[in-house]
Amino acid sequence: MNRTTSTSGRSRSDTLTSYPYEIKLHYSNDQQYRECMRKVCQAQSCQLVVAGTEDIDDVTRDEWDFDQDAMTRLLDTVYLHTRAAPFFQRIYQIAAGKMLSEDPEIGLAVLFSYDYFALFHACLCDFFQAMSKNPQHVPGDMTLAMSVILQRLTAAT
Repeated sequence: MNRTTSTSGRSRSDTLTSYPYEIKLHYSNDQQYRECMRKVCQAQSCQLVVAGTEDIDDVTRDEWDFDQDAMTRLLDTVYLHTRAAPFFQRIYQIAAGKMLSEDPEIGLAVLFSYDYFALFHACLCDFFQAMSKNPQHVPGDMTLAMSVILQRLTAAT
């Protein structure tokens, strides 16, 4: 991404203005994770029904129905607001390494995966709540959620 456009080609003015830090997450299976993801990115159902696909499994049908534009807006918003914060730079780099990459945007995507999303959401909630109180100050204090995700990311696998 660059400063004026996202990877989707939209201008930054098309991104969300904040992160939905008031949403509490809990999931213990793939379906619940997908529901949490939709809630956080404020996704709308695409209502996609393709003729001849009645026998398609629920997971595939759910993937087809996912609002990719909403997810792109969420990722753009998070990256726009966090990319300069040292903590987020660090975890984006570590998470990108899980995919043999150094690209912080790959790291961001990894942090939205099933294994990290709940913890990453807690980090984002802490960050965006602090930003809402003082928009001119990038929070630098390490919260419990930030310590836990950093520990999980750096643990030997």
